[in-house]
Amino acid sequence: AGATGTFVFDFFWGTELYPRVGHWLWGLGWDLKLFTNCRWGMMFWGVSVMSYAAKQYELYGYVSNSMLVSTITQVVYVLKFFRWEMGYMHTMDIQHDRAGFYIC
Repeated sequence: AGATGTFVFDFFWGTELYPRVGHWLWGLGWDLKLFTNCRWGMMFWGVSVMSYAAKQYELYGYVSNSMLVSTITQVVYVLKFFRWEMGYMHTMDIQHDRAGFYIC
């Protein structure tokens, strides 16, 4: 893992490449990097975009064309991500960046 010696940078950048919780208890463990980047981050993105469109409909009684195009485009991107999730784990940023606030 390693460290630079600067506390703020090490905290922001992270120290572990693939941090796991519970590996001593369950055998495989729970991958925190996969959870924060893939599961939580991408699911929140899709849900939040749809909730913004729903709020616009609630306030104005319609969803504007730009909101509709933006929502559809982003939801399709998120769905494509989940279809290709294991491929994402082989990309450069996931393989080489550490699991800190920098990657989130």
